[in-house]
Amino acid sequence: MLIGLFQWSVRLSAEIETQMISLHRALAYSFLEPEEATLPVNKQTGQYSPLSLQNRSALLFTESNTLSLSQHPDSSSVDTSLFSNWPDIGIVEFRQISLRFRPDGPFALKNINLVVPPGYKIGIVGRTGAGKSSLVSLLFRLQEAEEGQVLVDGVNISQIPLSILRRRISIIPQDPTMFAGTILTNLDPTRSCPFEQIWNALDAMLSSI
Repeated sequence: MLIGLFQWSVRLSAEIETQMISLHRALAYSFLEPEEATLPVNKQTGQYSPLSLQNRSALLFTESNTLSLSQHPDSSSVDTSLFSNWPDIGIVEFRQISLRFRPDGPFALKNINLVVPPGYKIGIVGRTGAGKSSLVSLLFRLQEAEEGQVLVDGVNISQIPLSILRRRISIIPQDPTMFAGTILTNLDPTRSCPFEQIWNALDAMLSSI
């Protein structure tokens, strides 16, 4: 009888620990600050309505082929044509980047400078917690840098609407995820690619296997 009670106590303790982890994650999510609002497209003008960016200056191309802050004649919208070909070269630069996950916490990254030329494949190595994944989270603005800038083709990505940024940059994670639905909806969830283009991509991938 004592053995049975002991086994039941151990099992109950393990279940409580598991449930507490779920509670901890739920609490962590509740304290997350909301991201910049997704910018809806005005169907008549083809422009994004900035919502949380109402008083922000728009971005215009300069002669140096980069983007700089300039007052748009119509400050109530951001002209998406400015980003139609971005990024077209593929230069990624982390400039004096510092990041920490809590205002009073230690720096996960501090004064990082890194330039990745277009077409290069690089490997970033380090122990667990060294900040490798943090660099990727900065590139997608899952985390905002406390100091410094992340530039893609000379554009400070903090000035790019999230809905545009995350459509133009792709990631292949370590652990693939299959969402509920068809293979087609997983390959093209926004239905923005022609059907023929999807098949060509699949054929190219299968031919290399």
